[in-house]
Order: sequence, then C-alpha cells, then structure tokens
Amino acid sequence: MLIIVLALLLILVLSVISLKRTDECSDWNFTWLIITLISSIFLIITPIVWTNNYYSYKADINKYLITKQTITDSRNSKISDIERAALTSKIIEINQYIADAKYWNDTIFGDMIPDDYAELEYLK
Repeated sequence: MLIIVLALLLILVLSVISLKRTDECSDWNFTWLIITLISSIFLIITPIVWTNNYYSYKADINKYLITKQTITDSRNSKISDIERAALTSKIIEINQYIADAKYWNDTIFGDMIPDDYAELEYLK
C-alpha cells in the first residue's frame, strides 16, 4: 500500500512540475491540471481508506474470538439440528472471511490487514 501512496505522490509532483512548464493556453495545461486533481484526490482518500480497513479488520478479529468461544460453548451443550446447521453456516462464513484476509495479507494491500490474521486458525 505504501507503494501506491508513493506512486500517487510521484504522479502529483510530476504533474505539478509539468503544469508549471506548459503554456497557459496549451491543451496539455488542462490535462496536467486534471491529472494533478485526480492524484490529489486519491492521495487524500488512500490514508482514510487504509486506516478504516485496518481497524475494521481488527474489529473482525475480536468478532472471530467471540464467535469461536460461542461455538465452543454451544458444542458443549445440547443443541438442535437447526441450531447446528446455523452454527455450521456461520463457521463456513468466518472461514471464508479468514481465507480472504490471509490471501490479501500476502499481496500489495497487506499493510491494510493486520498481521494477526496469520495466527488465526480456521474454525472446525
């Protein structure tokens, strides 16, 4: 993710430099202005999205731990087949979410996902 921010910053700097070097009436002046505006907007939005996703994933880790405890408690008690089916459905949903987070944690967007996901085990 840091690479994306650096690339946006580089594009912004290059577009401002090019904007200063072109004539005022040139078509390129308008093009560089648009590129400058777009890269500025993305440069402002990226840290907001980054922190929002990071803390959202942190909250999901807490949900995982609570759900894991609930599953353990419900398995120790007698539950009906309908409740067991609902529990199995929830386990599948959480395991899919963990698999997605572990995959994205190994990509360029890995900074947006806490490394705590690597330690989470799939629910059984």
